[in-house]
Amino acid sequence: MIQSLAVSLEKREYRFLNIPVATAELVAYESRVSPHTGRISYSAPEGMNDDTVIARALMLKSVLDRGLHELDEGLAFEIDEYRGR
Repeated sequence: MIQSLAVSLEKREYRFLNIPVATAELVAYESRVSPHTGRISYSAPEGMNDDTVIARALMLKSVLDRGLHELDEGLAFEIDEYRGR
């Protein structure tokens, strides 16, 4: 799930709101490879949160699971209205 988020961000397939806390959590997020199993684990550094990273990953998983690649027009309108456009 986290790898999908990372790939999506690298390819700029999806855009997220520019929220400083969320961006900071994403930039700080770490991956580690276990020397024993070779498995990758992900986490926020000690003392930091990863709530917004997980929220974005879950949102992306939901979008991909449903085959959605564009915003519903009604939702896009609501987002623009929220932003004052």
